[in-house]
Amino acid sequence: ARMKVYHPRRNFIAAVVTFLLVFSFGYFMTVKRVSRTDGPILFQTDSGVSQQLNELEWRIKSAMAQSNERSRDVVNLRSDINNAIHRIDLSQERLSRKPPQRAPSSLSQQQLPKTINISTRYLEQASIQLLPGMGHLRGPHDLQPAFQISKRRQGVSLAIGIPTIKRDVQTYLMDTIESVIKSLSEEEKQDVVIILMIAEFDLQYVETVAKSIESKFPVEVDSGLLEVMSPSMSFYPSLDDLKLTFGDDKGRVQWRTKQNLDYAFMMLFARDKSRYYLQLEDDVLSTPGFVTRVSAFIQEKDKLKPDWLLLEFSALGFIGKLFRSSDLHTLSTFFLMFHKDKPIDWLLDHFLFVKVCHPEHDMKACGLEKAKVRIRYKPSLFQHIGQHSSLKGKIQKLKDKDFKQNLPPPPFVNPPARVSTTLEVYQQHTLDQVYLSRDIFWAMTPKKGNTIDFVFEKPVVLTKLVILSGNSQHPGDICTNVTVDGERDGSSREVLPVNPDELKASTWIRLCEFDKTGNAVCDVHGTVGPLNSLKLTFTYEAKAWVIIRQVNFHSSKPRTS
Repeated sequence: ARMKVYHPRRNFIAAVVTFLLVFSFGYFMTVKRVSRTDGPILFQTDSGVSQQLNELEWRIKSAMAQSNERSRDVVNLRSDINNAIHRIDLSQERLSRKPPQRAPSSLSQQQLPKTINISTRYLEQASIQLLPGMGHLRGPHDLQPAFQISKRRQGVSLAIGIPTIKRDVQTYLMDTIESVIKSLSEEEKQDVVIILMIAEFDLQYVETVAKSIESKFPVEVDSGLLEVMSPSMSFYPSLDDLKLTFGDDKGRVQWRTKQNLDYAFMMLFARDKSRYYLQLEDDVLSTPGFVTRVSAFIQEKDKLKPDWLLLEFSALGFIGKLFRSSDLHTLSTFFLMFHKDKPIDWLLDHFLFVKVCHPEHDMKACGLEKAKVRIRYKPSLFQHIGQHSSLKGKIQKLKDKDFKQNLPPPPFVNPPARVSTTLEVYQQHTLDQVYLSRDIFWAMTPKKGNTIDFVFEKPVVLTKLVILSGNSQHPGDICTNVTVDGERDGSSREVLPVNPDELKASTWIRLCEFDKTGNAVCDVHGTVGPLNSLKLTFTYEAKAWVIIRQVNFHSSKPRTS
């Protein structure tokens, strides 16, 4: 037997309707009695009551119609919720079942994550399942790797994605990985994760490649810098019934379609690992120090053009394309939506068209709008070295003419920070210019109590700081009698105490002072911990202007695994 459900909204409407009917009937009978005794009022009262009754009847019908409509909405909504809960229960049931046994592996890291956020993964899978050609997806496990070697490194600044497939003639994979790793400094290795995706379904081949990578790069794999994974076969739709377009034969259409799916899967996998995502291919050579140059370019464009969507560090194909990780889900969804239609680099251009181009403007205006969000860095930091394409039988001798391998040392990249000073700045030689390694900082004669402040966007663990003042043209414009103090994380933005005794008891800590040559070079002890900001304080009246020509704050980041 079904339980009777109490609907307070329906009962309330019924009570109101009943009350109005009873009230109207009583009022009508009263008017009738009055009209019999008073004669002349009879005609006017009957007419007024009739009009009121008609209006009341119309209102009652409208209220009942709205009530019925709301009731239908409630029934439909309850049905949708019940269906969604049922599908989630089915997904949980599937995940609780033991997966089919696959070929045994000697790699202990092969085990997949034991816990999955069911609600998040279900909603994600459901949204992708609605896309054309992706209705074959049956659960969140379809978006998980089938094979994985990973220390689960997250929270880093940069993730580098390198997809690879089996090549019949020659592979360039190991050279590519080695080039990327050798280009990283020790500090950068703590703040980067390299994700290698072996986009093959032959588990034996995947394990063979994974073992060779573990053997050649054991330190990088063990530290979490280098990860290896292979996508689930169930993520991919059938490629047998693809429409042939642009004069391409069936093999080429299948190759480029699977490539689109490979990139989409990789972006979905990587999007929670880092703040930015850099796309490479498995046959490229990297410029030494490329991460430093990439970081500096990001800082510059975040300040000057914060609405950018794509930063390009190569002119070729899908090499050296950098995105914010927060955009990866939208971008991968777009690729999946049109994965059958065009190659990946064309789809990327269409994505930008959809985002910024006005439909009523011409292509020239569209190009100008895209140029505002698609920004190219020169010279190129990556060179294509592969001659034998991953497409069987294709020879590809593409070279990036803007690539320069032997570049001068990259500019030092300081931690992101807001800079300010109470000094009077001379012309365009502002504090942010020296902090970004572009120019000197030049200010007029300092007074006692003047300060220079560096407030970090996030707490920073400093290992060393180098601040050099003066230059060859103006050797007397140096900092003397200047202290350098750090504000420990967790403290309020309090005013720096002038009294040294008060300083020791506060949340500020004295790091070092400028020497007689006008330089401050000091190692920061590990017990200092994360710092929110640094403050330079002039403790005496100066006799000359001041130039700061270099500011380098060396930082370390705890390893995230």
